[in-house]
Order: sequence, then structure tokens, then C-alpha cells
Amino acid sequence: MNKGINNSTASARTGNESKEVLRALADSDVFGDFARDFTRMTGLPVSLTPVESWGLAHQSLPGQPPFCSALSQHSPACAACLQAQRMVADQASDSARTVECMHGLCETAVPIRVGERMVGFIRTGQVFRHKPTPESFRRVLNRLAQWGVVSNVGGLRKAYFATRVCPPAWYRSAVGLLHLLARHLSHQSNEIMLRQAHGELPRIARAKQFIETHIDERLTLDRVARENHTSQFYFCKQFKQ
Repeated sequence: MNKGINNSTASARTGNESKEVLRALADSDVFGDFARDFTRMTGLPVSLTPVESWGLAHQSLPGQPPFCSALSQHSPACAACLQAQRMVADQASDSARTVECMHGLCETAVPIRVGERMVGFIRTGQVFRHKPTPESFRRVLNRLAQWGVVSNVGGLRKAYFATRVCPPAWYRSAVGLLHLLARHLSHQSNEIMLRQAHGELPRIARAKQFIETHIDERLTLDRVARENHTSQFYFCKQFKQ
């Protein structure tokens, strides 16, 4: 029994640490700049979510289509969206996975891992990979009518057919960009976890060691930043933190 309690406590601690790492990543300039430019370039929403997430991944984000935004206001439709997002997360433990929700829109999750440890997911989607048809919209309406959530058929039809259609090859290329981001964030996650464990980033420790070793020389911010293979701005921000 004690072993089970200890395992549960360790699992909870690991989960909390991963959420802290994810919050730091979400607040980083790297993710913020990438997410902004990615959405501007592709029109797709992008978000970071923890492994265990019980909220809608793209709610109120730039790039979320009006159709999904409208459905998110109704509990049954919201539950169906959460189910699709949970499904793709369950399948994306090793690599990126894409699934279609019951309305035909795709959801994609790209895992962020540090070694064997899952930190969270980069998510995108809520687009069609094939052009919607009047028949597919009728099926959506029938489903929503069974849930009792259809109130503005005209507005819903307009939002449905205005949802972005991304050809499969184009969409795979967009997800490929998220793979690159995931690799970079995995490296950044490792540094954050080391900082959590030791209270200081490795590159900051190296910088302080370099300064101490060359204390009698004329040191500049540019030189110290270059020794750590980073920009002056990024290094200065991390050193200040």
C-alpha cells in the first residue's frame, strides 16, 4: 500500500513539474514568436497543452475557425471536441498524430519529450483536409439537432463552409514545422528541468565560470554571449532571470 502511495505521489510531482516546464515554454519568446508567425503564415491555431488536459486546446486563440468557436459554447459539442483532442493525445505518445473529429475537422498533437519523459503537446488543427459538402453539413446538422444545440442554421452553415480547407500534403508540411519546434522546445525543456533541479541554467553557470576565468580581461556582453552560442538579447534576459 505504501508503495502505491509513493508511486502516486511521485507521479503527481512529475506531473506538476511538467506543467511548470510547459508554462515556462509557453511564456518564452521562442514559442510566442513562432506561434504568432505560424498562425500568420498558415492560418492555423497553435497551442501548448499538458499531458493531462481537460480544456479546449484552441479556445479563443488566433486561427480558431468561427464554426469551432460557435460549437464550443454548447456542452455536448464541447464534450465531442474534448473527446477528439483526448483521442489524438492518447495516440501521440511517440510521434505526431492527426485524427478527425466527428464533424470532419482534423486535430493534431506533436509530443514534446525530454528523454523518456513526456512534457506536453504542441497542438494545431480545426481545419478540413478535404472540401466539405452539403451532405456532410446535413449530417452535422442532424447530429447537432439530436444534441439540441442548433439555433442559427444560416450562421452555422456560413461558418462551416468558411472553415479552412488544407490539402493533406500542405497540412503535413505545416505539421513538419511543428516537429522542428518540438525538438527545439525539448532542448529548452531539458534546460528548464536542470534549472529546477539545480537552481541555475547550465549556460549561466558556464558564463559565470568564463567571467571568473577571464576576470582580468576586457569582457563585453557580446563576447560572453558568443561563448555560450546565443544572442546578446537572449543571454541577457536569461542571465537577469
